[in-house]
Amino acid sequence: MPVSKRNRVVSLTQAKRKGLEHKQKLVEEIRKALDQYDSVYIFSIQNMRNNKLKEVREEWKGTSKFIMGKNKVLQLALGRNAENEIADNIHKVSERLLGQCGLLLTSQPEEEVLAWFEDFREADFARAGFVATETVVLKENDLDDFPHSMEPQFRRLGLPTRLVRGKIQLTNEFTVCNEGDVLTPEMADVLKHKGIQMAEFHITLECVWKKDGSFRVLREVEGRGALEVKKSKAKHNKAKRARKSVIPQTPIQEGGSDGGEQSEDDENDDGGDDDDDEDEDEGMVVDEEQEEDKAPEKKLEKQKENRPTKKAVRKIKGQKNGDEASGGETKTDTPPRRVTRSAAKRVK
Repeated sequence: MPVSKRNRVVSLTQAKRKGLEHKQKLVEEIRKALDQYDSVYIFSIQNMRNNKLKEVREEWKGTSKFIMGKNKVLQLALGRNAENEIADNIHKVSERLLGQCGLLLTSQPEEEVLAWFEDFREADFARAGFVATETVVLKENDLDDFPHSMEPQFRRLGLPTRLVRGKIQLTNEFTVCNEGDVLTPEMADVLKHKGIQMAEFHITLECVWKKDGSFRVLREVEGRGALEVKKSKAKHNKAKRARKSVIPQTPIQEGGSDGGEQSEDDENDDGGDDDDDEDEDEGMVVDEEQEEDKAPEKKLEKQKENRPTKKAVRKIKGQKNGDEASGGETKTDTPPRRVTRSAAKRVK
């Protein structure tokens, strides 16, 4: 059969999807860079800004290389464990590739690299969800420098404004945010208009690997420590096993072997072999659970079996009612539904 062309999904985006070729190129790029540079760092970014990261790339261009991508692709390039790693102990780097992070490959001395990134900090405007670092209060004449056309925009942001002789004024003092408050989108916009910067762009180096096989943790970050890595792996494996085998659990009935009330057999127990008793109790509980699980299935089967008989009974009753109605004898003197009142009186 030919494929129907009527219902066809058309994507309006011009961006092309990155497929397998892009991932293979990234893996090859990382492996070539490992031969070129002497050390590998894992870095994380606080208050990510693309323009700030571009400035850092330009500063280290020619001597270093910044690589960011999917963590699984980076792990594949380096080697996920000691068996398939491409260099000595580099699998320790791939184990810590969790969350938003990247790789810095460089041949510069370690002291110089650490000192530069420790000193590099740039202020930027805070976004929604950021915690305010100070209290900001606007006075009546703090908006005089803005054009009068922005007055409706400030009113939409929640400011009590008015126009006085072509200038924007506040009707009273307005508190934009208090220290420790979580910023809303409106608060962040007001702070940006006023030029108040509360965020800080900063790159943190977490660990370093060198060509001689040495690996050192520079800073322990929550979620990337050795214990956290083990816990995340164990949690992932546990979730996998749970998805493969899902067993419905039903609560044990009262008076069973749930430790509530003792039965007569337990009171008369002569202190024999406890293991045999436990095995018998467990077998009984399993049987009860199986019976409870099968109970709704049995009900559904019975309902399905009884459906044709119920339909037949309804049909016979309908036929009897039709025969009685077609005969001349009626049990009640009530007129039919669509008969007028005058006609009903004549029938009586």
